[in-house]
Amino acid sequence: MKRILVFSVLFVLLMTSCAPSAAPTEAPVDVEATAQAMALTIVAQTQAAQPTLAPTEIPTEAPTALPTATLIPPTATLVPTLVPTITPTADPCNQPLTQWKGESAKLILDNQVENATVTISLFIVTPLGECGYMSATFSDTVTLTVPVGSYSAWAWVDGTKQDFSTGLSFRVIRGSWRLIVKQGRLAFQSGCAPNC
Repeated sequence: MKRILVFSVLFVLLMTSCAPSAAPTEAPVDVEATAQAMALTIVAQTQAAQPTLAPTEIPTEAPTALPTATLIPPTATLVPTLVPTITPTADPCNQPLTQWKGESAKLILDNQVENATVTISLFIVTPLGECGYMSATFSDTVTLTVPVGSYSAWAWVDGTKQDFSTGLSFRVIRGSWRLIVKQGRLAFQSGCAPNC
């Protein structure tokens, strides 16, 4: 048994001595230094490969005279062509909406932001195709008579704590509606609709 053990140990020693040795590892500092040297070499080679421009010489010769042109009168009669003039049409919705043919509703503008003044702009399109805008500046509450239709509202709030602007789209039908300006947003709710 001792013999087998001795032969086993000798066999293991013999095998490990014949095995290839591990590759030596480089220190990270050496790898970094090699990379920097390679980068500087590349930069130097690139600069050396750039062509150098020789200064250009300024010609000392005087320019020669150009031949003169001779005008030949035209033989054909020119006919003026008519160019259509395009008159830009004004946007029919870019105007205040002060009257309309359709139904009306009541819209209460309610400012719930303390110590603030609100300027609100309402863009309106009625079911009859009438369109335009209304605007108001207020600190508390304002009641407007407005047409039934689709609305886009944008409010600018000038407050002591924080100024902000916000927008909202909504639809007004017959009745009473409330557009509430809160801190940072607009809210739309029914006061009583449609028959009030």
